[in-house]
Amino acid sequence: MKRLLTLYFTLLLGCTCTTHAYAQVFAGLTADFEDNTTQGFGVGAQGAGVTPVVVGIDGGLALQNQSLGGGGALSAQLLQNNTTFTGDYISAGITGISATVAVDPTSEGPLFLRLGFTDSAAGGTGFSSADALVVQNDGEFVDLFFEINDTALVNVPNTGTASFEEVLSNVDRLRILSAESGPAYVVSGKDRLASVLLIDNIVAVGGPPVLLGDVNLDKVVNFLDITPFISLLSMKEFLAEADINQSGEVNFLDISGFISILSNPGS
Repeated sequence: MKRLLTLYFTLLLGCTCTTHAYAQVFAGLTADFEDNTTQGFGVGAQGAGVTPVVVGIDGGLALQNQSLGGGGALSAQLLQNNTTFTGDYISAGITGISATVAVDPTSEGPLFLRLGFTDSAAGGTGFSSADALVVQNDGEFVDLFFEINDTALVNVPNTGTASFEEVLSNVDRLRILSAESGPAYVVSGKDRLASVLLIDNIVAVGGPPVLLGDVNLDKVVNFLDITPFISLLSMKEFLAEADINQSGEVNFLDISGFISILSNPGS
């Protein structure tokens, strides 16, 4: 069966597949770093020159990010993603971001973690968590949940005047940053400190459940999903149910997983 499906896709798709599609956040999108990559997370201008690294922890891998303090480009504890945790949070029904984090004891103090979002098309307006989640620098992993709603997130002063709905319906950058002073998209003043953050299992929470492979959205995965799956590939469009490898985009790398699901329904 699997061999027949592979041949079917080969004949239909030929060489028309592309590696490019449009990333769109969806409920259940997860960065767990188990592929030994940073999965789209990097640093902004305040962290220029510092590259987050994947490190081993008990039971798996996590992302480690270091800030050096002082007043230079390496001063702030700040991670950002502008490739996968992007798009329309409103229509996707995303209600929060969860993560597991630890702050190394060598850090100068605890971290005051907040989410930050921006939409460049809306004049660079930023929104950030109204309240910080405090993580002590004791090396112990804790589970965090950052709420996403128009109360939990507030406009960051001097970043623009677009509304919550405007920004969260077209996010082009997600940030996780430490800012004790208040809601922020850029870190300044006393919030620039030397620290080491470990973070794992970053998950977009909320929205309807996604049944991978159910591309025609009839709640069943079967041969009726093949044609719409191929259509998405050829038109470079995104649908969470077609993003089999959960990379944030639909492309030829999802074909093998899609074939496996069709060949082993219910597994």
